[in-house]
Amino acid sequence: MRALRVAALLLAVTPLFGIESCEKEELQALETERQRLLDTTVPKQEFWDQVGRKGESAKQLRQVQKDIDDAKAKLANAAANAEPTRQAVASAREVNARAEEIRRDAVAQRDALRVELHDAEAKLARWSAP
Repeated sequence: MRALRVAALLLAVTPLFGIESCEKEELQALETERQRLLDTTVPKQEFWDQVGRKGESAKQLRQVQKDIDDAKAKLANAAANAEPTRQAVASAREVNARAEEIRRDAVAQRDALRVELHDAEAKLARWSAP
């Protein structure tokens, strides 16, 4: 657009300084330059529509980033709150493992006592038999 303004200004000022008006070749060159500039520009409405779309996209991008940040914060908070639960579960597993060990020992003792009882009953049966 700036080159177009300069060309228009030159055309307007040239007669004031006593310089003959541009020849047809110069005029054609200026018209060609003007057309090139017009071809490389976009209409105002299209430009502002694009600005609006980009603005809306930027708003949506900011909202998505805010949602991501919120989700990350919730996840970090959940992870921090989960640590006491993890510790309690680990402690419960230790207690359960110890209880299972005690249960196995009790079952082994019971089985040993059953064997002893069976042997004692067998001896008793032999002694009391006539």
